[in-house]
Amino acid sequence: MRFLGEALSALFFFLLVRSAVSAVWQGFRSTTSIPNPTYQPPENKKGAEIQTSGEFHKDPACGTFVLASTAYTHSQDGITYYFCSRDCSEKFQAERRQNKWGNSTTVRS
Repeated sequence: MRFLGEALSALFFFLLVRSAVSAVWQGFRSTTSIPNPTYQPPENKKGAEIQTSGEFHKDPACGTFVLASTAYTHSQDGITYYFCSRDCSEKFQAERRQNKWGNSTTVRS
């Protein structure tokens, strides 16, 4: 019976220490984050709220899927292309000018 009491006491002590360490760790993580000086938040085209659902399109330059409402767009020959970033848009347009893409809209990787 004494062994059972000691085992329960050890378990209680372990859980108490674990919760204390967890609370201290969470407090430390939330207050000491180091900001990234080069981070630029994405441009919010819709105002204060960022849309997290809607119609997705595949970026023809890199193959990622982007929301139509937040994507960079480029229209050419009556077709609207959707891009994840300005770099992908510029890369796609430069390659189109050099005719690397031809008339195909196939995703290249």
